[in-house]
Amino acid sequence: MDNQENNLSFLDVELLLNEVGAENPNLANLIRKIIYDSPTKKMNTHAREVISKIINNQKNNDKKCQHNGCNAKSINSHVISKNKLDNFLGNKINDKIIIDVLDLDLKENPYKYNFKQKSTKFSCSFFGYCRDHDRDLFNELDNAGILYNNKLLNYQYLRMLYENIRNLESELKVFENIFNELKSLNNQSPNDISTDFINTREEKLKNTKNRLERSKEIYQKIWQGLVTGVFYITSKKYRLKKSGIIFSHFFDLTKGDDKEPYTFFILKEEYKKTSYIYVGTLCNENSIEIFESLDLHKFEGKQFLTELMLDSKDKLIFSTEFKKQINEKELSIFLKNQDLFPNEPIEIFLIQEILFNSEKKLYFYT
Repeated sequence: MDNQENNLSFLDVELLLNEVGAENPNLANLIRKIIYDSPTKKMNTHAREVISKIINNQKNNDKKCQHNGCNAKSINSHVISKNKLDNFLGNKINDKIIIDVLDLDLKENPYKYNFKQKSTKFSCSFFGYCRDHDRDLFNELDNAGILYNNKLLNYQYLRMLYENIRNLESELKVFENIFNELKSLNNQSPNDISTDFINTREEKLKNTKNRLERSKEIYQKIWQGLVTGVFYITSKKYRLKKSGIIFSHFFDLTKGDDKEPYTFFILKEEYKKTSYIYVGTLCNENSIEIFESLDLHKFEGKQFLTELMLDSKDKLIFSTEFKKQINEKELSIFLKNQDLFPNEPIEIFLIQEILFNSEKKLYFYT
């Protein structure tokens, strides 16, 4: 097969990623970004082989629970309780409870997202804990109507962080495979891939390793806090009107010169008539600055959190009625691919108004 036949079009890449995307959309999106960010002639010529190797390596990885050294097989664990999704966000359609997620419109228009209906059975889920740990650790959290106290919040942060760890583990394996393939191609034909290009990928590989190790250390500290009753994560809680949106994500904004991790959790939950946003951070020298930057009583705090949420659209989950309640301009902001078209200040403000225009009371957990 000659080079022209090996070259991949946009559609070729998507067809190759279609199968893995059904099982692991995060992995498919990661591979997609790497391939599109590697437009060298040599890389393009061999991209089909590279993607196939990566996908096969991931499929051969039989994930284990690993919580406290557990070697039982991972199941499809929920980051947000399925009962909460069913009771406070989902809509029953044809015997399934459905929510909306944002998904890149790869077939029609790769520059925008579309709202896509998804069963709550497979929403907010990842291959994490084994059946026993998933049940025993989070049984109380799965009580749909329960309000979080500090203990329950730390359990919720634990599984949010574990999802992050599993995603980073997949990223690391993909980066290692890509990096090894690039080095191999470079050895075969040094002029096709620049040294700067290789060095940039090597730096990304190093950063991913650092983030993974940092996340694992924080995970162990949260767990030890839950065991001892001295909780590792401190939270602030904001009460809002019900908006039809759930969001959960662990953010790591640590820089190379930071003495301690600059990390925090954002959790937005829905109930029957109200909504809560929780900001959780480690008890370290950065916690005061993080709480101040995310103070939802201030315009700047709401603006910053809105930016974070719009930059993490894959973590947004909507009621099926949400898109009917906003205007065309607001809808277009949610659908825009911010990686290609960064959000303008006025756009951030419009979404900010939807999310945060009705906070009523602030609580502080120590």
